[in-house]
Amino acid sequence: MASSCQHETGLGAKWDMSQSTIVAIFYQSPVLQKKVSDQLECMMSSRFYFLASDSTSYRLPSMEVLDQMYRDIHSLYRALIPHPHQRKPFPTHWTTIAHHFGYFIPFFALCYCARRRDTSYIRLALLPVIILWALHGTFAYDVEYHPRELLTQWSRGLYAFMVIIFSLELSLSEHGRLRIGEKVLPGIGEATTVEKKQQLNDPNPAQKTWVQRNLPLWFRDIFDVILSLRGMGWEFGEGVYIPKPNRPLWRGPFLKSTAVHVIQDFLVIDILSTIIRNLPGMDPHYGGTIFYASLPPILRYLVSSLITILTGSALIVGMNLEKGIVALFSVGVLFRPPSEFPPLFGDNLVCSDSVHDFWNRQWHQCLRRMFVVMGGIPGKWIADRYGFILGTFVASGLFHELSFYLVNRGVDHRVTWFFVSQGIAMILEEIFRRVSGKRVGGPWGRMWTWMITIGFGQLCVDAWLSRGVGVSIFISENSSPTRRFILPFIRSFLPKS
Repeated sequence: MASSCQHETGLGAKWDMSQSTIVAIFYQSPVLQKKVSDQLECMMSSRFYFLASDSTSYRLPSMEVLDQMYRDIHSLYRALIPHPHQRKPFPTHWTTIAHHFGYFIPFFALCYCARRRDTSYIRLALLPVIILWALHGTFAYDVEYHPRELLTQWSRGLYAFMVIIFSLELSLSEHGRLRIGEKVLPGIGEATTVEKKQQLNDPNPAQKTWVQRNLPLWFRDIFDVILSLRGMGWEFGEGVYIPKPNRPLWRGPFLKSTAVHVIQDFLVIDILSTIIRNLPGMDPHYGGTIFYASLPPILRYLVSSLITILTGSALIVGMNLEKGIVALFSVGVLFRPPSEFPPLFGDNLVCSDSVHDFWNRQWHQCLRRMFVVMGGIPGKWIADRYGFILGTFVASGLFHELSFYLVNRGVDHRVTWFFVSQGIAMILEEIFRRVSGKRVGGPWGRMWTWMITIGFGQLCVDAWLSRGVGVSIFISENSSPTRRFILPFIRSFLPKS
């Protein structure tokens, strides 16, 4: 053991190596197992000697002890998330892929347990495994990728943090994941209340769908929990605004309408991403700023505002495209009801007349619960309602920015400050309502909302585009109608340099 751990301990007990070894087994990595075991043994056996030997009296730790504790924690942190230059090459052999994406296996087990009673201890036991595996599997290895594949790398970090935050909520929830009206969850292997009702209403096995006949209960339960991001039909989602359906709710017409919208969104996102990639000053590999210093100030910020609107539109269309693909698979293959897939965004997004309306009703609510758990609830403990609002947006900013650490383009907390500014704006609207007795709204409210979202949004967009997000590939060259046909056609009419 390292020399820092070779001193007497107040408790006089060594950390049981079997406990750290059990955790490390999930990694199937001798190197990580040794690192985690060494650091945990060092911390647990050496850091508590500020307790008296008889364990009945206490004394404050000295600065040396605190400093050593910090170094131990930092060493464990770096064992899980090393510096970018210390990352190992990402192995591509199929037998080692599970080492990096295998954290989804205990995560799926956690989702199943969240729908079963008397599983709180199992969920708590799965939590550290998921967190350690997700962090190390995602951030400890460097994937060789083309700069234009940055978006894929960034998504790896986003998904890892999503799984971690989602797992925190599911593990720490006392009663698991309850639907509205559910009082008690079924036991392991039992059917849920919804499934029992379906069996009573449709007792004939021949009339069951392919999914009901062939997919096991545990698979459907896992899928239910994963699709519950917005909370429709679940206890935690009560009060969340869900836009009214804008497509047929019958399976056949819904699939046809969704397929048409997927094609439309594909063509639109292709055009928008092509425009952004070909903006003046955009390096084909590393992007560029949206603020053109050669332009006069008024024109410069007018152009940057237009680019911000363009980028925001691409983001909205891209998320609608992803949602449409998920809806086609879920309804078409898994026979999920179309009512589970209402519009992602409100029908009045552009004309929102307050920041509160923009974020609480018009913007998508898929990650709302995550940010509430990560920042809103802790913020409420500190500063009640205002702390809840600000903490939620701080969590959102950190989620979007810290995931960028994976792509080795530095950390730019202008992204975090953008989300913080939205929280501050919502707090100011609440203060205005309490003082004046009126809500922000009307034409002046609409201008205020544009100023806050588009004005401060330029910080976020510039931080992303200047690090290569704008030139990263969302649609490959061979699959892009705009880059294969439309752009060459337009260029044929332009004078050659």
